[in-house]
Amino acid sequence: MRRFFPVTLARLRHNDSFLAAKSVLSANYKEWQIQQAACNLFARANWPQDGRGKDANMIRIYEKLSNRTQDATEDASLTFQFQLSELEEQIQADMRYLHSCVCPDSQLDTREDLEARGYI
Repeated sequence: MRRFFPVTLARLRHNDSFLAAKSVLSANYKEWQIQQAACNLFARANWPQDGRGKDANMIRIYEKLSNRTQDATEDASLTFQFQLSELEEQIQADMRYLHSCVCPDSQLDTREDLEARGYI
């Protein structure tokens, strides 16, 4: 996350909607999971031409992130409105994606399997 989202990560701690959602989500998720979800939501919002929500082309978005640096003068990450439900849905999607990459043949519960293997 530090490579792709250095500005976003630095600004999340000053975003009131993120902090409010994080205070609820931190009871069930690791801080890095909440931050990753926020960064993914923010990235998708920055490039709406690459799709929104479940239709987002994250491969294309990450290619864009790989070929540029974040603008340290932008303030959008300070005012972006994070929704608790969207962050939690994104955390779940991120866990499913991680699980499919590291345990592609597993039939076990995603979260339990990732926890047992030390990923979360």
